Amino acid sequence: MICVRCQQGINPGEPYDEHHHDSSSAAGCTNYSHKRCPEDEESAGSSRDDR
Repeated sequence: MICVRCQQGINPGEPYDEHHHDSSSAAGCTNYSHKRCPEDEESAGSSRDDR
């Protein structure tokens, strides 16, 4: 599965959320996102001005 927020893979055992999207005219879809994206953990405590 690929996280819709960070576009990185969700590994087996990692916590994630499922987002179900219904559609009246086509099949619905399910998006997945990390509970906490790896990017969030790497940048925690750092300033975005460092880039």
